[in-house]
Amino acid sequence: MGEPDQMPSAYLQAQVPGPWPAARNLLTTVFNGQISAMNPYIKNWAKKVSRWRKGWRNGLWQADLVQIDEGMNPAHIIYQVRTEGMGHPVDVINDESFRQAAQTLKAEGFGLCLKWSRSTSAKEFMDIVCDHIGAMRIEDPVSGLTELVLLRADYDPAALVEIGPDAILEVIEWQQPMLDNSVNEVTVVYRDVVTNKDAAVTYQNAANVQAQGRVINQRKTYPGLWNAALASRVAAREVAAVSSLACRVKVRMRHDAGPFKRGQLRALTWPRRGVVRMPVRILEVDEGTQTDSSYTLTVSQDVSGMAAASYIQPESSDWVEPDNAPKPVTVQRVQEASYRDLAATLGPTAVGALNVNVGFLTSIGVRPTSAAFGYTLQTRIGSADYAEVGTADFAPSGLLITAMTATTTAISLSAGISLDGVEVGTEALIDDELVRVVAIDPVAATLTVARGCVDTVPVAHSIGARVWFTDEYVGFDGREYFAGEFIQAKLLTRTSQGQLNPALATVIPMTILRRQALPYPPGRLRINGDPYPVEAWGTDGTVVATWAHRDRILQADQLIDSEQASIGPEPGTTYTVRWYLAGQQVLRQDDIAGTTASYQPPVGSGGKTLRVEVEAVRAGFPSWQRLQHTFLYRAQLVTEAGDRLVTEAGASLILE
Repeated sequence: MGEPDQMPSAYLQAQVPGPWPAARNLLTTVFNGQISAMNPYIKNWAKKVSRWRKGWRNGLWQADLVQIDEGMNPAHIIYQVRTEGMGHPVDVINDESFRQAAQTLKAEGFGLCLKWSRSTSAKEFMDIVCDHIGAMRIEDPVSGLTELVLLRADYDPAALVEIGPDAILEVIEWQQPMLDNSVNEVTVVYRDVVTNKDAAVTYQNAANVQAQGRVINQRKTYPGLWNAALASRVAAREVAAVSSLACRVKVRMRHDAGPFKRGQLRALTWPRRGVVRMPVRILEVDEGTQTDSSYTLTVSQDVSGMAAASYIQPESSDWVEPDNAPKPVTVQRVQEASYRDLAATLGPTAVGALNVNVGFLTSIGVRPTSAAFGYTLQTRIGSADYAEVGTADFAPSGLLITAMTATTTAISLSAGISLDGVEVGTEALIDDELVRVVAIDPVAATLTVARGCVDTVPVAHSIGARVWFTDEYVGFDGREYFAGEFIQAKLLTRTSQGQLNPALATVIPMTILRRQALPYPPGRLRINGDPYPVEAWGTDGTVVATWAHRDRILQADQLIDSEQASIGPEPGTTYTVRWYLAGQQVLRQDDIAGTTASYQPPVGSGGKTLRVEVEAVRAGFPSWQRLQHTFLYRAQLVTEAGDRLVTEAGASLILE
């Protein structure tokens, strides 16, 4: 085997006199026997060579663990390459880490038959070994020692140290792979030790194949795998890893939350994404600079390498496995994107360049089961095939306990879902009215809102109306649709077991009305100076309505509520005011440039309902909604001099 003290072969010296090299540091063989018969040519020889205990210059490490069937323990391979192969002392190794890894690999029966060629660097070869076994080779930033971390489900998720909003300064990137075109079949090519030929095994994620309606294969070569059983386990591991659609997150952390090192497991909590204690593996660590001591971590949702069931026989149990299969979304809706949605998503410049006749589709849904962590949005026009256009998280939501008038700001919810993920200052949707969250108590399920934001107006809402919390929780179809186009959408639930079969999803229809191009309705409605009065007294029988300007361009992505003062107006905006007496339109006033309109009902109108509607118009397009209010009209009696007529008790005399 080429030991340092090896001497020349005595047999060769006896056969051919003369000096012979000792062949130290070289593997050599000598054959003594018949080499051919009935053939003058010697055929090529193939040698099957195994090495476990020989060739250790610094002494054999953990002799009882080194051999695993026909292969060598991968931990021993990396140990020897890291020390003897790179000329480093054994002191560079975290012996405890390698010993635990070696014990696990021995228990798994995970030996490798792998040759190290001189053309492959030591680092590259160790990485190849890690790829075979599902492991990470790391350098501890504190001790400087090399550790071997196996990616296994050998931990208690409840015991993982949490990284959450208290420690996270910024979420830099959140990547969630889409189902479309994701790999759902893996073929592993290995080298059969008996035949000395390449062989292959293939594994599929059946749920993923069913969801996509096709097979997308990936071929991986692992020359160190030497039998079909071992290759099958690795194929199962690989298809689970690539088809699980694990998210990848980059975060900036407070310095006192560390230290961190590659390979560590942590529990990630980020309420805005509906994520609570999700096991993640740290892939990269940036320790910052002298002026910025924060950590930047790149983490990936842990898929735990090989399943534990691959190595042990499960015992019988009364435990019933929870149903984690994806279920259809039952509470869902789609709506056309507002100008604010597009300003926040595309940017003001891109929105300003849009054709006025186009619109975009957005979606929102409530989590159907606790196993669901998000959904894929599919859309189509007509009878075309559905296309995946994006993914989104399920939205926090709840139901109104009490009815709301146009001025109600304090509300309570029942059936609240994920309310701890709602932040102050974000957008919510009640029926078709957008509001801004001013304050929230997720435990008591109470909140205060500012009414009539963006292109909507304050209106009444019934008990049981659903409140959707939309910021950060909306699916977006980035394709442009023209006004009048009829779109169909599906929300496909995603769980750890895959994505919902599209045939089980409910179709949601929508027609594009070019919402983004429409002027914003006015705000701050006043009737005779009062906000949304129950009844109004007409001085000289006249009712005066006033309002405030709004400007979608200036407001951009801001959540301006209806009660704020005038902004704008957008150039070219006028107003149309409609008056309805007892449900019948009695007056229409067009092309109003200001913020005031009035109406004097005819004699005998006292005690009847009066409704006023104010609509913004620009370039022939009316606003998405009309500012409006219905109240009881009261005609107060006055003298010719304008003095009010009252009773002896001082009450006003009104005309019914």
